[in-house]
Amino acid sequence: MLDASQCHHLWGSTSDDGTVVIDPDDAQHAIKSLRLKSGDHVVVLDGSGTATYCELISLSRKVVTGKRCHSLPDYGKVAGDLHIAMAPTKQMDRMHLFIEKAIEMGVHAITPLICFHSERRHVPINRILRVARAACKQSHKGHMPTIHEAIPFNKFIQQHDESRRLAMAICLGYRQDWGTWLQSDKATTLLIGPEGDFSDDEWELANKQGADAVSLGDHRLRTETAGLLAVAQYAGKFSDS
Repeated sequence: MLDASQCHHLWGSTSDDGTVVIDPDDAQHAIKSLRLKSGDHVVVLDGSGTATYCELISLSRKVVTGKRCHSLPDYGKVAGDLHIAMAPTKQMDRMHLFIEKAIEMGVHAITPLICFHSERRHVPINRILRVARAACKQSHKGHMPTIHEAIPFNKFIQQHDESRRLAMAICLGYRQDWGTWLQSDKATTLLIGPEGDFSDDEWELANKQGADAVSLGDHRLRTETAGLLAVAQYAGKFSDS
């Protein structure tokens, strides 16, 4: 029996009786690309946080099933609680890159944030979810980050949970360093604007909700680069907390 880290990771579901059913897209991948067969062992993810180590039993063109050998609770658990609310990029492939890499490094929630200067206002959530699932499989994350529907900036701020620390990445004016501002025992939300930056009204609204202005450094960054830098610094600082 292979160690879980050595197994192929697939998306699927596990019933109470231990029956495992692989997601149709991954079933095709398992047969055609991975060339798996009955008796092989895989790790099945469903995004809930508990993965399933299972033995494959039946593989057909449309359905791949298995039986649970044992559960893997808190599989690939990521420390902390980081929510990135970021303006979607004009080219969706750049947004997808952010989603993929942020999940690999350990983000906990992502919200596409529609701002005054946003160049994109429609975000296909189904495609983002597919990218997120693939990233979870690749990086062995049992718990899929919460991926929210796109939301206007004003509405997001109005719904902000005051128990979370709130920061806003800005380019100009006085701001604290993001890495220094972080506290490992606090749930954190970071707002990242579009390439045209936040408007004055958006900054004022966020400030009224207690948002602190933070800096991600002295370099001019693309939106997705700023998001990845923020996640990387968070993960680097608190991965061992």
